[in-house]
Amino acid sequence: MCTIGALAYEDETGRLRVFGFKNADNPPVGYWHGTAGGGDGGFRSLAFGLLAQTGINAGLNERGLLVVSSYFGCEDPSESEGPAEPGGGFRSGDIRGRVQAEALARCETAADALVLLQERFEEAEERSIGGSHILADKDGGLYAFEHHRGHTAWQDASLAGWATRSNQAFGLFAAAQARQRDEIVRDRTIRLRTAELRLDALARRRPPGEEAIAELRSLLASHAPDGGGAVGSICAHGAVHGRSNAPLPHDTVSSMIWDVTEGKMHYTLGQPCRSEWRTATLSGKGIYDAVFL
Repeated sequence: MCTIGALAYEDETGRLRVFGFKNADNPPVGYWHGTAGGGDGGFRSLAFGLLAQTGINAGLNERGLLVVSSYFGCEDPSESEGPAEPGGGFRSGDIRGRVQAEALARCETAADALVLLQERFEEAEERSIGGSHILADKDGGLYAFEHHRGHTAWQDASLAGWATRSNQAFGLFAAAQARQRDEIVRDRTIRLRTAELRLDALARRRPPGEEAIAELRSLLASHAPDGGGAVGSICAHGAVHGRSNAPLPHDTVSSMIWDVTEGKMHYTLGQPCRSEWRTATLSGKGIYDAVFL
């Protein structure tokens, strides 16, 4: 339901800097930011979750592994059947949060997380809705992983130094994606191209950490020329195309940037174009912020 990505580069001092980001675009839904896990020998995470989804939607664990998810599917939401309310039919079979929680609790590298996600989603077969995931770690490992109906694909982006997705897959169901409505294809294509251009420029420029975070904030707050509800807006205000299989307007309920190198999560409560940015670290305890709807 989101625009997601990660970036890894050596800055001018030779220090490796790794960042991840996500805009959470959803119909009305409660959500939380906080620390999660850490029991029974598992790793703790700086995490984001949706109240309608079990597990962790995106997070950075204490070993420097980042896992970020988004929706992928070829369905036209205007033709969806069944309930459309949050927690209803369009979330049926969504195991992404549980799988990501397991990866963050158990894995230390992006490569390890890739193996676990591939196993879990191939086992799920028809039971899981589709997803795109960005996996990154503090050492610069970087992968994009995709799944849908038991099929999986992945891309090693470690050498490129960045990866991004906007609700599409490049290794799965190309023909089905090409048959989608023009508004869905354009929304996903425009958002992807916008993110690609910004990440490529950042990787080439290799700015200090604070400048990279400022650029990512600007990216997440950006709109198409016609406004936040328009096709191609990364910051969503009632967007109706391309974000999920729910036939409902989608808003960006929260934006997040993880500074993997520093072990921090920067986040908003609401659209990033008009919300304050807050910061959390793994030294905190419990829930930092929760929004109940």
